[in-house]
Amino acid sequence: MRAQLLPTLLALTVACVSSDVFASQADIDAEINRYITSIKGTDYPEQRQLMEKLEWAGHSSAALYDVIADALSSRKNSKDSVEQKQAAWYAKSLATSGSENYRALLEDVAANAKGKSVRKYATIGLDRLEQYRAWNAVITRGLIEAANGRLEQTRIANMLQADEFDLLRIGAKRVYHEYSKDAELVKATQLRLSAEWNQVDAKNGHHIDAVAWLIKALGQARDASSKALLLEIKENSKIKKIRNYAKNIGKKLA
Repeated sequence: MRAQLLPTLLALTVACVSSDVFASQADIDAEINRYITSIKGTDYPEQRQLMEKLEWAGHSSAALYDVIADALSSRKNSKDSVEQKQAAWYAKSLATSGSENYRALLEDVAANAKGKSVRKYATIGLDRLEQYRAWNAVITRGLIEAANGRLEQTRIANMLQADEFDLLRIGAKRVYHEYSKDAELVKATQLRLSAEWNQVDAKNGHHIDAVAWLIKALGQARDASSKALLLEIKENSKIKKIRNYAKNIGKKLA
């Protein structure tokens, strides 16, 4: 059933959209430029918010990540506590590039940076480089054909069809936290849950957690059309945690 899910979810993201309202490369470039402007600026709280978004943006632009690399290089040995926090975030964010071009810098920071947290997040970044190279390819699939104004929603739809359960979980969490009123993403969540709930591996906590978040996202949406699916899961899932989520959240739907 998973093999049949991809074209269905892709169709949801472009349904009833004419070619003149597709997002253009200029829209994506403008988004990247906003990141670059912020990283070069001095509003660190804004930078942190944007760097959090990089975790699911799928960007791999050298123009962006070279700026982050420069910012990390300039602060990696700072004795200032604020700059050490900044450097830690830059190290963490550099991994989201998925690019081997930054491995040497992260290795140097992980081994030699003065701040413990900076070394820690550089080490984490090294562990995640390969992961993000694979994830970014999924997140950005068909992004150039996203409907105008729906770059982020298209990324989430891509995550909702991911084979990698940690990425699927992130997609479901984005629906839960920010897009529970988006009809297309709620429908995509329903479709993935319908395809996934009876295939959950009881020994795979990542799989269980991803499906639990799909259920939570539907609960947050308060969409009565999900009730029959949640009832089916409550009665037939072999996983206790999944049954309990479906039972408790199903009660909240009209």
